[in-house]
Amino acid sequence: MSLFVDDVTAEQMLNHETNVVHKLCHDNQRPKGALEIPLEQKAMIGLFSRLEGPSVAAEVFDVSPSSASNFAKGETVHGKGNPELKAALNDKVKDIHSITAEKLLATLDVMDVELIAQEKPRVQAGIAKDLATVMEKTSEKGDGGTKVQVIVYAPQPVDSMKFETIEVEAKSS
Repeated sequence: MSLFVDDVTAEQMLNHETNVVHKLCHDNQRPKGALEIPLEQKAMIGLFSRLEGPSVAAEVFDVSPSSASNFAKGETVHGKGNPELKAALNDKVKDIHSITAEKLLATLDVMDVELIAQEKPRVQAGIAKDLATVMEKTSEKGDGGTKVQVIVYAPQPVDSMKFETIEVEAKSS
């Protein structure tokens, strides 16, 4: 077959019954995929994608990683914002966030500060990190009230030779 074809051959190829373009345009069919996933399931895929990552969500729900990533942002397959999907996703996230916050507070009430204080610093840091990770993954992205910024200032040590020195001699009387 030649790389260049005449108009008659090109039209025959386009109109052939096995050509996918012909099937899509003339048979009014479209391939199954993310376009036919119900809104509630898209929200679940998006939530799972936020918690576990798009590649894991794609594997579990049998969609493409880009679809899972878009659903996590409340977008359609083509990256266009979908207010209904975003609202459904935010409802699910808020439900999980409130349950997580409730469990976190209950856990903190049960935790004995003295027992935690007896643990090694590494274990203490692990407990704090795990609790913070759960809260972070379920909080809204634009919610600045849940983030704490700590700035630690450590002054640079300066060599005393850089300072101007004045020598004073004691007068004896």
